[in-house]
Amino acid sequence: MDYDHHNLLNYDYLYLLRVLGSDIYLSKCVKFILKLTFTFHMALLVVQLYFFLLAPSTTLLINYGPPVLQMCYADFIILNLLWRSQLVQEIMSVIDLWEIDSAGEDTKRRIIRESRRINVFVTINVILVMTWATSHVVCYDSSETVFVRHTLHLLFPRLTTFLVVLFNLTTYVAGVAAMAHPFQMIYVTQHVTFQMYMCKILIEELSSCKTLEEKLIYDEDYQDLTKLRLKSLIKRHSDFIRWRDNTLLIIKNLMIPFILAAIGITTSIALSLLQDVISWRSYLLLVCVLLAITSLISAGHHLEDEVKHSAMFGLILNDFSVRENVDEFFYPKMVHLEYQKPEAFVDNFDQHN
Repeated sequence: MDYDHHNLLNYDYLYLLRVLGSDIYLSKCVKFILKLTFTFHMALLVVQLYFFLLAPSTTLLINYGPPVLQMCYADFIILNLLWRSQLVQEIMSVIDLWEIDSAGEDTKRRIIRESRRINVFVTINVILVMTWATSHVVCYDSSETVFVRHTLHLLFPRLTTFLVVLFNLTTYVAGVAAMAHPFQMIYVTQHVTFQMYMCKILIEELSSCKTLEEKLIYDEDYQDLTKLRLKSLIKRHSDFIRWRDNTLLIIKNLMIPFILAAIGITTSIALSLLQDVISWRSYLLLVCVLLAITSLISAGHHLEDEVKHSAMFGLILNDFSVRENVDEFFYPKMVHLEYQKPEAFVDNFDQHN
């Protein structure tokens, strides 16, 4: 099986995920819109915080705190997208991607089937978020934006209507941006999972010749092919280790800000559910957040399971015939890599700390 190597695939079955999670934020026009939204939201947040501190109360916090915390979360995501707009490229820069068309038909069908499921999830999540944003635009005087309308009326009484409509429109930007990082993590983990599927095919081909082993030992063509495939397999395993270490390093640097952001959005939903009259928008937002969390956990466990079930190097030499000199040349390298096998992300994150 011959593989072509790319950092990003020419034909990407997760193209929708990549566009919504990464590619659109490389556009100068989109960056400009993100900067305007961030500036507008930050100005509102400062003024709202000032008014709240003048007369703080639990009632005000429960009734008007959720939109403020949601704006904080959206602004953090927007700031990070402006700062790290090429996060996917940074994570995937250390590993070459084998073209999916190079895989066997069974593996290719499996990858396409799983990619379709992921694309369906992305579509549903986008529809839910767009529905949430549209409800703010259609319903001018929604209860969630009372504090915003009051603040804008105090500052710009003649422009209140225009500014409120503008603020409601920014919920589209905030909603799409909020999905970016979950989509990015799902994209990179799923592609590495797909690469492991294809690596299994290489292992199967490597151990496919099990007859006439005494003849294979003296077959020059077979020995040369085996040596070439072993080199490719060892390099591939090294790629996975390098990708893991690079991803853990990037995630480690972003872990604390993301934890704070997660606490903020969780607190906003909790406060929304404590209100006397709970808006259906709060339930819709809760569904979107739960979908994102579930998908991230599922993608992570999927990758972890594939790592655990991929015995890439431990017993390969028992499954095919190699000459003694080839065995002696590769076995130390394979044992060395076996002790560095990709483990669960959680275990490695603990070790890095």
